[in-house]
Amino acid sequence: MPRHDRPLRLPVKALGSADAVITPRHGTVLLGLLLLTAACGSPEPSLLESYTPVGDACPQALSAVGYAEDVLVVLGQEQYQDFDDESTSRLAAVAGTLELEERGWPDRTTQARARDVIPLADAASELDPEDPLERERALVQYRAAAAELVLACQEATGRYR
Repeated sequence: MPRHDRPLRLPVKALGSADAVITPRHGTVLLGLLLLTAACGSPEPSLLESYTPVGDACPQALSAVGYAEDVLVVLGQEQYQDFDDESTSRLAAVAGTLELEERGWPDRTTQARARDVIPLADAASELDPEDPLERERALVQYRAAAAELVLACQEATGRYR
């Protein structure tokens, strides 16, 4: 029967070092690290899908839209909007929030409204657009789509029934 308490010698010739010695204890630790690394792997998409509780999409969306509106000019004055870091990052946050909430919408209508908002928020948050007028149009369209999403959320959650 082989003895497991003897160290295992592995020849290591990297950078002129001496042979490596792996004891049974080291082997156990290395095996554990290897298994842990293999088990961790890359995160599955389901981790992002459950970022917030299921059914939490409308409150998250309303919060993100309101947060963005706080730094935008008054409705109808979009041509005067200064697309600084704060406004573009908040519009991008709306798109990101809605993407994370993909599976948490109360119904398909609300989910469809959210999907309409995402590309418009992305376009309005573009840092260096080729056509600044196009970004202004995207902001106007974003606001209309975001308002429809807010109304769809309120309808779906029973706020105005």
